[in-house]
Amino acid sequence: MKANLITEYLSENEVSDKFTSIGITLTADQTSIVEAEIDFRNSLEHQQNYETLNDYLLANTSMNQTQYEKAVVFDKIVEVSGGSHDLSVAVLTDKTWTSIDDIIANADDLTTVITSNSISLPEEYTTAEEYKDGIKKELELRHTSPYLKNEIVKPGNTTFLVSTKISKFITNNYDFQFGENHAMATLLDPNIDWTDISTEEREQLQTDLQKAEQLYKLTPDKSKSTVMEALWDLDLCYSYKISRKGKTAFKNAVSDELGSGTDITDEDIDQIFAKASKIANASLLTILDLGIGIDQSPTPVTPSYSFDSEAEYGTMPTLNEMFGSQDYFEYPKCRTLFSQSAYLADLLNFLADSADANINELFLRRPDIEYILLNCTNTENVLPHIDLVNEILEKKVIDLYEGDVPSESLLQTTWTNEELAAYPENLQHTKDAYEFLTTCELPWSLPFNLWLEEYRSYLSNLGISRERIINLFTHGTGSDIPLANENNYESLGLTNSDVSIITTSESGTSISDRYNGTTPTGNVKEFIDLTSISYEHLNELLDSYFINPVNVNDNRYYLYTIPGYDNDPNTTEQPGTLESTYIMNDDQPEDTNPQPSPAESFYDRLHRFERLRKKLDIKVFELDLIMQYLDFSDLTSANIIKISDVIKLKAEYGLKLEETLLLFGDFIPSISYNDYINLYDYLFLKKTEEYDLKESFQELINGETPTNTNFTFSNFLTFLPFISGIKITEEQYLSIID
Repeated sequence: MKANLITEYLSENEVSDKFTSIGITLTADQTSIVEAEIDFRNSLEHQQNYETLNDYLLANTSMNQTQYEKAVVFDKIVEVSGGSHDLSVAVLTDKTWTSIDDIIANADDLTTVITSNSISLPEEYTTAEEYKDGIKKELELRHTSPYLKNEIVKPGNTTFLVSTKISKFITNNYDFQFGENHAMATLLDPNIDWTDISTEEREQLQTDLQKAEQLYKLTPDKSKSTVMEALWDLDLCYSYKISRKGKTAFKNAVSDELGSGTDITDEDIDQIFAKASKIANASLLTILDLGIGIDQSPTPVTPSYSFDSEAEYGTMPTLNEMFGSQDYFEYPKCRTLFSQSAYLADLLNFLADSADANINELFLRRPDIEYILLNCTNTENVLPHIDLVNEILEKKVIDLYEGDVPSESLLQTTWTNEELAAYPENLQHTKDAYEFLTTCELPWSLPFNLWLEEYRSYLSNLGISRERIINLFTHGTGSDIPLANENNYESLGLTNSDVSIITTSESGTSISDRYNGTTPTGNVKEFIDLTSISYEHLNELLDSYFINPVNVNDNRYYLYTIPGYDNDPNTTEQPGTLESTYIMNDDQPEDTNPQPSPAESFYDRLHRFERLRKKLDIKVFELDLIMQYLDFSDLTSANIIKISDVIKLKAEYGLKLEETLLLFGDFIPSISYNDYINLYDYLFLKKTEEYDLKESFQELINGETPTNTNFTFSNFLTFLPFISGIKITEEQYLSIID
């Protein structure tokens, strides 16, 4: 009796075709499957726990995996073919398809299957090709996401999303489903396969995938890929863009883009616009519902009678008085869409969407922006701009010296405005940068000791100098006093490390380290690039007698030369440019030409001189003038102390530099610098007029006998310091020597 009922069930429900096709014969196995199917259909619990009957049968081992895959294909073909069991049997006989993705990918093969197996056509179709096209439309309607994925990744696709990495992403991660898997959440999955997708391409992929996701939700299921492609090409991928376009303009644009030959009607396009407008308007209303934190006007509660006077009207309570503020916005302004943080997010979104802007360039310069918490503290507190710049540079320094760069999550703002104005909050996390800078010697502004500079600043606010502190707490000058002479160095703003670098003469690889390499040819452009010294400042340095003394030929050691104008063998460069200009070594006998490449002593003297000049904050000629008057041929510790004495005396008595120097040595008339006025011209302030004294002075300098015979070089050197000190006039001086 049971066997007869099963046979009748199989015959009435055409289940036998399916079982036979998937490899289950009319045996006890088939009977157990029928019983399992009946149990499934009669059990609500089973239907809730399993998506389909096939899943239930597989879970209960009523069929194996191979049979399960064939059963799925059988059911899907029946579903999209108008109920044709014959076609399902033919497909399982002729093809090896195992999933809906196989059916979609090979749907064009159905024409051959229908023809070769003489499958009966439904009434609405006259040819196998038409039947196949109808099945494909059903596949798109019933299995929209798999159908769309196939359109994107199928071989020969040259249009839809071909310019993006979406095709590669879907190929790598074929389980992704439009409409089910959120793009952002999917891309954050650590199991995502990023094969052939670079880190730089992932950000653009995120944007493109979000746009495709929006289009998927906006467009109808039929001809979805065609409509999505049209909207993509029109850059109408978001609801607000479609809404702003306007209904008529949108319809015309989409119709023109689709052209003829599609089954998309005007009603379909209207539905797209209606859906986009609804989403855009709902978003806007949600924003408006939140409020913007603006105080409400004190609208009175108006009774049902009219007022006789304005005074009587004014006695009526307002809504605010009776019920409190009518602003129901629960968040502070720093959390609204009108806050600075929201504006930042909007700007970043603008840059991300702009074809002409590269947001990665911004993140290279400001890597911290990606990690700023958009909370009220970061929004409202005022951070000194210099602290922000320093924080970025500190991280660069730590990274440069392979230190432990602090996590961006640590570098957040939590202090008050007053605290931030007093001290950088995040210095505690980036202080290692300054430990590196205390030992660095390049560029020439280093080493830099932040803690020492802070100490000096605090003492200055207290009205005392570190030099004074050292003098008070250092007694004696023996070798057991480690800070002997540090007070003199401190008066110049120098540390022991600075003095060590400035007073150490080096050569070979050591001197190259001071420049991060040197230019062996003396090329001016290469030299400027290495030192970050301007061409104008290089001219001033070459004017220094310490760096560039006079040689045996009564010329400066180092001169400019341009190949093609002088006798240098290198004539390949175009004359008249920095690239074609060289610093030549003229320390040669008179009968030879200048030789290329400055000597090592030139590089050694220049960097030491320039380091000291920067610390003293004086001009090139001023430091050089001091060294010439004091007859210094080198920069030693003792000489630096004497330089400090000159500067202290000059500041103490308010003297001009050369007036001060005359207290240490004789006047040197042969020194000449660009833009330098010697002491004689400064004292009498008559540089452009001819006076007897000036004329005699020029004659004396030129090696001639002065017209005024009482004007001798000995007299001039004797009296010039007194002229400086007591400020006598030229006439008074002439009366003295006469």
